[in-house]
This record gives sequence, C-alpha cells and structure tokens, in this order.
Amino acid sequence: MTPPEVKYLSTADGSIAYQSFGAGTGCLVVVPGLLTHIEAVWSRPEPSRLFLALARFTRVVLLDKRGIGLSDPSPITPNDLTQGRARDLASLMDALGLERAAFMGIAGGGSAVLSFASANPGRVDALVLYASWAHTSVPGYPDGVPAPVQEKYLRLLAQRWGNDANPAWLEAIAPALAQDADYRLWLAHAQRLAASPARACALSAASAQVDLRDILPAIQARTLVMHASGDQVVPVDYSRELAARIPGARYVELQSRDHFPHTTENCSEIAGAIQEFLTGKAPGEAAHRRVATIVVADVADSTRTLAELGNQRWADVLEQLHAGLREQVRHHGGEVVDTAGDGILAVFEGPRQAVRCAEAMLRYVRTLDLEARAGVHTGEVEVRGGQVMGLAVHTAARIAALAGCGEVLASRTIKDLLAGSPLAFTQRGTHSLRGVPDRWELYRVRELD
Repeated sequence: MTPPEVKYLSTADGSIAYQSFGAGTGCLVVVPGLLTHIEAVWSRPEPSRLFLALARFTRVVLLDKRGIGLSDPSPITPNDLTQGRARDLASLMDALGLERAAFMGIAGGGSAVLSFASANPGRVDALVLYASWAHTSVPGYPDGVPAPVQEKYLRLLAQRWGNDANPAWLEAIAPALAQDADYRLWLAHAQRLAASPARACALSAASAQVDLRDILPAIQARTLVMHASGDQVVPVDYSRELAARIPGARYVELQSRDHFPHTTENCSEIAGAIQEFLTGKAPGEAAHRRVATIVVADVADSTRTLAELGNQRWADVLEQLHAGLREQVRHHGGEVVDTAGDGILAVFEGPRQAVRCAEAMLRYVRTLDLEARAGVHTGEVEVRGGQVMGLAVHTAARIAALAGCGEVLASRTIKDLLAGSPLAFTQRGTHSLRGVPDRWELYRVRELD
C-alpha cells in the first residue's frame, strides 16, 4: 500500500514525526516502543498488519517518539521518556484539534501514555497497554533489574543492533520469522533507521529506570492491558502488575512467544480485542449500508495559521471552530461523524441540505478570520457501530482537498442530483482522486444570487 504521509509537529523541544490514517469515528494515538521508524513500518507486510487492522474502525495517529526515528534527537533521561513525551502528546493533540482520544502504548511507549493519562485525565477516552511496564521489577528483583544484568544486556544490544547477520532481539521478537532472511534484513535496516547502537542502548537504559508505580492507582481512564505469555523481551509479570494496580483494568494474556504484536499469530485477536474494548462492537458484527451525502470541510492553509498563532492559541481557535461547525450541521439536519484535526466530516440524507450546510460552514469560518474549503459527494456508505465508512467518504475527502479557499467543490453525482435547483455549478475539470478509481468531473457549487 502507499504509506501514509509523514507530517511534523514543531515543539519547543524539536520536531515530532507522525502519520494519520484510517476511517471511522474516534481516534487512537499509538505510541510505539524502542524500535520505531514510521516509514519503515510500511515496507513489509508484517509490521503494518496491526495498524491496518486498527485503521478499519478508527482513525490512527502513529508517531515516532522524541529522540528516535524521524523525530528530532532529544535528551535521554527517565523524565524525558515520561513527562517530556507526555508534553509531546499534548502538543500533538492540540495541533490535530483533538479534545479527547484513546491511546495505545506498546512496550516502552506505555510510559509516555501512562504519564499523559495521569496529567491529562480529561483528554483520555481509554488506554490500551501492550507489553508495557511501570517499573522493571520482577520476582527476585523487587528494586529493578540489577546493574550487572543490565550491563550485560546493553553490551549484547550494542553488538547486535542493526547487524544484518543477527539483529537485536531477532529470536525473541518473532520466533516464527527468525529464519526468514528477508525479515532479518528488514529488522536490521529498521533498527539502523530508528537509532544508532549507542542511542538505542541509552534509551533502553533510561527506560529501565522509569518508575510510574505511584501514579497507577490514580489512572481514571478505562484500561485494557495485553501481553503475550511467552514474551522473551518484556516479562509478562510487568503487565500483570499494571493490570493489578490500575483500577478496573481489563487484562488479556495471549498464548504466544512473540514480543511484537504485529508478528504474532494472535494479531487478529489483538486488533479484535482493541476494537471491542474501544467501540463496544466486536469485529464482524452486522453493518448496514445506506446512501448518504458526505460533506468534508477543513481550514485552508492551516499549517501557516498554526505557525502564526502558536499551539495554545490554535487549540482555542479549534475549540471554537468545532463548536460552530457542529451547530451548522445540526441546524441543517446533518450528523457529525468526526471533528478530528481542523475540519469536520458530516453526513446528510440529501444533497440539497448538505450543500447549504457546506456554504454556511464556510461563512461561519470567515467570522473567525479564517478561510475554509469543502467537498461534497453522494454515495453508498457502511454504518457499523455508529461509524460511517466506505469509498464515498474517501471520495468526498479527496474532493475537499482539491477545493480552493472559500470554495465548495462537488462531484458530478451532486450536480446530477440537484439538476433544476437554485444552485450554480461551474465546471472545474476532470481529476484523478488519490486512491479512488476512475476520473471525476468536479464542479464549484454556490447559491444563485
């Protein structure tokens, strides 16, 4: 598949690389573990399996944490790995216009997620922790892994990190793939892209010093904890402790020896458990299809505006923006599907009220000294568990992306359905829409004076 676009968030501590993809209501922010490079993930089918499965029912935001992968280097201390990364998550949510989201922490990413949830309980819908830990204490080592054991581990990590012949963790990460030469080379390449051996060791050493046990009883978000029983990288006792200390946490132990969730034969089970936990709907539950008109609208040139206003002022503007857009959709008889980012996705029973709403939304945005654009299309959508998805949704989004500032752009379908209405359609050419079959005639649409 075509990898999702990499975008950058500028913070006081450097730039954070992230990708946003998927459909449906809600948003899941995924914070991966030590080995992370969000472009390398998409170069083999195994690493992307879990993310693709999650993207079928929710929007996914995947990032390279500060200090690794495509994100800028940063200091390496337990505080940077917890509170520093938690601040990055807050800045990312502000930039994307997310008031609340669900969070998934994988392995070392769990410490950032737990720190964020502790500091920002009102912004967390739910937590998913996979092979994570609050402290590296295990039976026999109540105060954490002893220094000699840690030093031996770090020496081995430095020797094997990025080694084509025998990359770090090969046998432990995915025992079933340990003899796969192509996977071995991919793993070594991904490690080299993620960090140097010295940086990987420094990050691993700092992770071992993290101690978040005191905050666990105060975690308010509903939490799902998952771990493979035979994990040879992160002891399963770490997750058992998390589940025991976080109030009301649900614990799922998988019968597997794999450390990475995407390499295990349980990948579908993992994605299904997350879907049911977040949406209340198990995979495969009945969906129904209907014809609807979709409106996608967003702020034009929002990156420049964000740079001018700064993160906090932009977050305030987005809050006002979303409230006003929701009111316009309600007034015109539509249903809001998503308000992630700097725009909105809404569905309507018919094209007439959809176009009127799109124009009203653009007028409202101008009252905020901003400009917006909108795309409108009618087609069949799938409704499952309160989520709206399908090719028609993607088509409307691609049309919106081609619209100019202050413009409502519509498909030929809309023009044909509204023949004879008091609307003016101006042809804007025939276009290829990324990821959508065929070529599409597009029209600027506006009310007749």
